[in-house]
Formats: sequence, C-alpha cells, structure tokens
Amino acid sequence: MRSPIIACALGFSIGAVSQNYSWVGTYAGDGSPGLVNGAVDVARFHAPYGIAIDDSAGVMYVADAQNHCIRRIQNGGVTTLAGSGSQGDQDGQGANARFYVPTGVYYHDGHVYVTDNGNHKVKRIDQQGNVVTIAGTGAPGTTNGPGSIAKFYNPVEVAVRHDGVVFVSDYGNHTIRKIENGVVSTFAGDPGNSGDQLGTGMNARFNRPTGIAFDTLDNLYVADQMNHKVKVISSTGVVGLLAGNGNQASVDGLGAAASFTRPTYMAWDPTGGLMVAEWMGNLIRRITLQGSVTTVAGTGQVGYFDGPVLDAMFNAPYGIAVDTRGNAYIGDKENHVVRYLAKEGESLLNLPDRSATTSLILHPNPATSTATVRWPGPSAPTTVELIDARGARVQADVRRFADRVELDVAALPAGLYTVRLSGHALVGTARLVRD
Repeated sequence: MRSPIIACALGFSIGAVSQNYSWVGTYAGDGSPGLVNGAVDVARFHAPYGIAIDDSAGVMYVADAQNHCIRRIQNGGVTTLAGSGSQGDQDGQGANARFYVPTGVYYHDGHVYVTDNGNHKVKRIDQQGNVVTIAGTGAPGTTNGPGSIAKFYNPVEVAVRHDGVVFVSDYGNHTIRKIENGVVSTFAGDPGNSGDQLGTGMNARFNRPTGIAFDTLDNLYVADQMNHKVKVISSTGVVGLLAGNGNQASVDGLGAAASFTRPTYMAWDPTGGLMVAEWMGNLIRRITLQGSVTTVAGTGQVGYFDGPVLDAMFNAPYGIAVDTRGNAYIGDKENHVVRYLAKEGESLLNLPDRSATTSLILHPNPATSTATVRWPGPSAPTTVELIDARGARVQADVRRFADRVELDVAALPAGLYTVRLSGHALVGTARLVRD
C-alpha cells in the first residue's frame, strides 16, 4: 500500500534536493513569556504553537496558545490580530473575540483558519480580525454533520485544500476530519479509538494525530504523534506509511528504518521536502518524498541557543512554516519565541535587513564575563547595542577589533539579552544569555 501513495506524491519536481540550511536564529520574541506587542526583538509570546505564512504580503500568523490569541508579524513588528489575552469562547472582532488555547493556524485566500483546541472548535478570521466559528458546538465529542451541531475533541491542527475544503487533526478523537460545504465528516481513523493501522478511511487507526500538510496532488500527510510516525493519506482516503517504525527515538534513515520522538507540525519546503518539528526530540527533521529522514537542526538537548544548525538548541519546537525562499520558522513553545532556520543566501520573510544574523557568531554563550561577537566579511559595525529582556538598552564595556567586538558582561544581571550590530552593509542581532 505504501509505495503507490508515495509514488503519487511526486508532484514536487525535485524532492531530493537539500535546502542547505546554515543557521538557527530568533525571529520574534525576547524569550520571556508574556503578551507584548512591538518590534520583533522586544515582543513577547506565551507558548507559540502553529505558524502560518502569507508570503505574498510578507505576513506571519502565530497561534499564541497560552495568551489565547492570534498574533500577526508584519514589517518587523508584532500585533494581535484577534483575542485579548483572556481565555473564553466568543466570536467577534479583534480584542472582543475569545479563544481557549488556540494551537493551529492556516492561511488561505485572505482568511486565517484556527483550531481552538480548548473550545473544541474550528474558527476563521478575516483580515480585519473578525472571528467566526465554522464548526463545533464547544462540547467535546465525535458528532458529524452541519458545523453548528458537529463536535470535535481537542482539535490540534488545520489545513485547507486548494479547493477550500478544510481538514482538521482531531487529536482527542484520533481522527482526521473534513469540513466541506459547512458539513463535518470523518475522513480517516475510527472516532475515539486509538491504534496504529494502515487502511482506508475508518479502517485506519491513529494515536493523537497532530500536524497535517497537503502536497501538490492533494495527498495529506499526518504526524501520528504517539505512534512516532509520519503517514500519508491519498485523496481517496487510503492511509500508508511515509516514515517511522514506531520506536520513540530520533534516528535518521529510510522509511521504517527511521524513527521519531513525537513529531508534531509539518510544512513543505520549496523543493518537496517535508519539514517536521519534533517536540520531544527538540529537533527539526526533513523527509524526502522517498521517505528518507534526516536531522537538519538541533542537538536533541533542551535549551535555547542560536547558532550553526547542528549546534542550535530548542525547547519543545511545535509549529513550523516555510517561506517561498526555503527558510523555515518554528514555534519554539517553551522558549516563548519564533525561531528561524535560514537557507544559505536567502533573506528572511519581510525582514531582508536581518539576513546577516544568519552568520553572526557569539561565543561563549551563555557568558559570565566576556562575550565575543564575530561577523562575515570586511564590514565592521559602527554601532554596538546591548538590549535587555524588557527592551531597554544597557551599558557594557565594548572593545572593538577588525574582525570582532568583545563585550564585558560581568557586571550585568543574569538573564537574556540581545546584541545588535549595525552600520555599513552589516545589520544583525544575536541572543546572549548571561549566566
């Protein structure tokens, strides 16, 4: 069963090409939990989950789960699209709307679709921030039918097919649901019954499905989280295996020779590789259309460290989205930030002046006395700034050299800081942890 499904997914023309990722950095958030709007370096999130991108407009949407709202990142700043920071269940505009732990977001045709996990609903937001419920009564259950009477059980992720049909990973029901013409049905899995079984429609079994992503031929890929596998559902509902053997481990390999540690959300890169955020493995993995799994970022250790891809550390990476240039963006849940995984030679979404951050190197980090910052090329910074977690500039002795600057941080309180270098052709930031 598996081979025909994988073969039909070859709508991507170059699925085996590497993305050549080089650097992990922080895209938005200062690392402290909170609900603060403003410039990306000083904004705050509280457990960011799903991420969606409208690449044509340079806009990112973030399901800010513990703030119970949907955030928007545009023009280097973070705003709140809908929600007030207080949990609840209310349709309305902007701050008048209420969510309860929103976890999934998906952008389609001018609207943002949201899985309102704690309210057991699927909602939709327009560009003015107007929120409407499209399915779910608010009570947990497995009921199919018109959206007004249908029931979900902690839906986690949402994806919209090219024709506007909405698909939902119904986590608590162990199923994939479909919303078409306002009517909810079960696409795959047996409602309320977990398991690990390939098959067609309700004969298949999942165990806490999370991330879902369509390929160009309408095959739907599913992160079967508690089975530690990635599966694929054909347009006719036939479920097959893409990769994973069911062992809870993070082992690269081909198909069933590979393993995952609770894969969560997923997104396609432009070359047809499926990027997977592995939240308990604290890694970012990539799967080709042939089922070959590789680790592209992270050490596997819990932490917060920006740097070369295999030296970087995450703390429960959840959401993931990829822009048209191939850069990936990750909801780093327990670090309360959005991270980026930069493709060599490409600028980041709507922030081209931050591309130099892909090559800034700060060492040691964490630091107790002196921290050294280096940059590529001959250009030296004219301005060196050190910013604390509240967004205030702090004073530190700076020693300048032709190829580096050295910061004396011994007198600074312990905490998270942003180092910003600017001037000439160089603009970049790096995160510094003062132990």
